[in-house]
Amino acid sequence: MPKYHREQEAKFCILNPQSIKERLKKLAGELVRPRTHEFNLRFDTPSKELTRQHLLLRLRRDHTTRLTFKGSESIHRRKATQSRKKGNP
Repeated sequence: MPKYHREQEAKFCILNPQSIKERLKKLAGELVRPRTHEFNLRFDTPSKELTRQHLLLRLRRDHTTRLTFKGSESIHRRKATQSRKKGNP
């Protein structure tokens, strides 16, 4: 059975960004990439089928351009199973 990448994301409300920046520097944190602004185009069917299923298809451009799909793990697993039934690897 193939392994699936499970994306995890955490978001925090930062009331004092400067103190976080100073703390990260004290912990030897390094800026890997300067701030990048994203440009996102979201796609859906005219009947909003993706939105209703809590799915997201987007074209994201920042330092590179990617087409991304977000959905629950069960959606990915179901699609992979359907693909294997059709004879695809």
